[in-house]
Amino acid sequence: MTTPTASDNPATRAERKPVRRPSIRGRTDPGQRHDIARRRSTIGLRVGLLVLSAFALVLLATVIERVVYAGQVLPGIDIDGVDAEGRSETDVRADVDRLADRLESEPLQARAGATDLEVDPTTVALRIDREATVRAARAAGRSRNPLAAVGSVVTRRFRHEEIDLATSYDTNAVEGVIDGWQAQVNDGVREGDLRFDGARVIVVEPRPGSGIERPAARARLVALIESPRRSRITLPVGRVEPAVSSTDVEALAARARRILSAGYVITTDPGTTITGPTTTGPTDTTSPAAIPESVTVTIEPEQVGRSLDARVRGSEIELIVRTDDLATEMGDDYTLLTTPARDADFEVRPDNTVRVVPSTAGLQPDLRAIGRSILAERRRIESPLKVLVPEHDTEWAESLGITEFVSSFTTHHPCCAPRVTNIHNAADYIDGTVLEPGEVFSLNDVVGARTEARGFVAAPVFYDGDFTEDFGGGVSQIATTTFNAAWWGGFEIVTHKPHTIYFDRYPMAREATVNYPRLDLKWKNDSDHGVLVKAIYNDTDITIAIYGDTEGKVVKEENGQPGCSVGPLFDTRDDPRCINILTTIEVETEEIPCEEATSIDDPDGECATLAPGQRREVADGHRGYAVEYWRVITRPGSEPVREKFFWQYAMFPDKILVGIPEDPPPTTTTAGPTATTSPTATTAPPRTTTVPTTTAP
Repeated sequence: MTTPTASDNPATRAERKPVRRPSIRGRTDPGQRHDIARRRSTIGLRVGLLVLSAFALVLLATVIERVVYAGQVLPGIDIDGVDAEGRSETDVRADVDRLADRLESEPLQARAGATDLEVDPTTVALRIDREATVRAARAAGRSRNPLAAVGSVVTRRFRHEEIDLATSYDTNAVEGVIDGWQAQVNDGVREGDLRFDGARVIVVEPRPGSGIERPAARARLVALIESPRRSRITLPVGRVEPAVSSTDVEALAARARRILSAGYVITTDPGTTITGPTTTGPTDTTSPAAIPESVTVTIEPEQVGRSLDARVRGSEIELIVRTDDLATEMGDDYTLLTTPARDADFEVRPDNTVRVVPSTAGLQPDLRAIGRSILAERRRIESPLKVLVPEHDTEWAESLGITEFVSSFTTHHPCCAPRVTNIHNAADYIDGTVLEPGEVFSLNDVVGARTEARGFVAAPVFYDGDFTEDFGGGVSQIATTTFNAAWWGGFEIVTHKPHTIYFDRYPMAREATVNYPRLDLKWKNDSDHGVLVKAIYNDTDITIAIYGDTEGKVVKEENGQPGCSVGPLFDTRDDPRCINILTTIEVETEEIPCEEATSIDDPDGECATLAPGQRREVADGHRGYAVEYWRVITRPGSEPVREKFFWQYAMFPDKILVGIPEDPPPTTTTAGPTATTSPTATTAPPRTTTVPTTTAP
């Protein structure tokens, strides 16, 4: 039987009322909803198109900007200290160069309390990388990422992008500068330290005081170094505590005393070799060093003490071994343990060809390893041998292609005068000089200062219009010899100057004089091969020979007249010459009264031996000349190159000293009752000169 539910009850059905659903305001039919969606889609599309259009416009502006500013720094880009936007790289580089030159030379200035401080930028090895700075400015805003490039165009319209100078400096040197400034300013501050008197250890107790506050000073100095502006910075001054305590110093002193309580025995290990931090071991073209037998030496405590030092690093104090001082202290023992490396060399064979003498690696004890063993108190030290690689190895020498004779020149001189000593000394400095392609030979750089300490002696020189003596007199002869060898080799003459007056021991106008350090002879190896310069001499001759590769060059001397072409001439005695003597100035005679003679006029005191009015010639004169000639260089497949050389020699007079005349006897004149006696004044003859001048046809 089924029980009826309430819904089936007639009474309940009678009470049920129809339910009316609430209406939804704005409800649309499906067609309306479609229209709304379409309108919304259209709006979104329009917004998207506007955004894309804006992006496209900015992208187009980016492209146009890059085209318009090709080779220039983009707008809105500046270099710290340089207005760079919209300017060419060349102009920006010029401004960066000027700024960098100023920053690299202008002193860094500071003030600590009442003390003004200053340091040269070179002390901290300040360098401005001009190329990197300009390159960074040129690249700014030119990202390969389109979004980044477009974003840069927009942001640079509101805020400029600034490029920092590419600055480098030595941080250790900065610490050294602060050390120096603290030494000037700090009052009463003393760092703990150890001093060594042989094997005796002396303790320096630390002590606080007032002075420069280091961390803040470091930050301000670094900011000044990196800034494009120079102004005096203020360094904070206050109480300064020592970096290390007395306890630390005493503990280190106890350790140092243990280290110096006995000597150290060092034995080289011939079976162990290592490469140094700046070497890579023997190359394929460098012969290995011969391994020596094991060698044993002893270092005494006093030697070790003279190479020890204490160093404060941060808040700690430590012992170090100064390896250079240790090598010095070891002296002959260190030499015994060392086999030096040998550079590749060149040998000239009897047939004037050149062969390369191979380089050889060297060996030396590893001083750092020995130092570490000493600090570790190891009394017996077995030291490995460090391989020393030559600076110029066989591969380098062979790559230069120095194979044959190129040119030479010989000049002559009487034997045994002091000037010959200088000629030979200079020749020893020049002999073996090697120039790589493009390298310039400077006689002053190669020969160096003409001083007694470097083997030069006093000898005659012609200086400032007169003859005198100076160290290095005669070096101009080797300058002339070298100049002619380079001239006939067809090398570029960079700078040279003939003598003021003509000396007939040299080829007229084809010669050179030097005066250290102002007046130099320079020539350039403008060939594609290396050059070897050899100097050969005997008692009466000096020869400079150049080896390399002729590259087919032929060198001639000409004077511009048809048919006059000579060369090569490899000796002052070689004839004939092809020159034009444009003007000749004959020798004058200059008479110098002894009472007016200077020490230059009368260096040997001749006037003291001359009778009144007596004449004596003390200097031979030299004619003056105006000379021109040409060097003609012919290379395979090229037109001849003609170079004109011209020089004007001054005339130098014959010099004659005239003895001082005697005073005449006094003349007495009687007039009336009185008589007076007065000497007659005499005047020495003035300097006189005779000036005949002739001009060559």
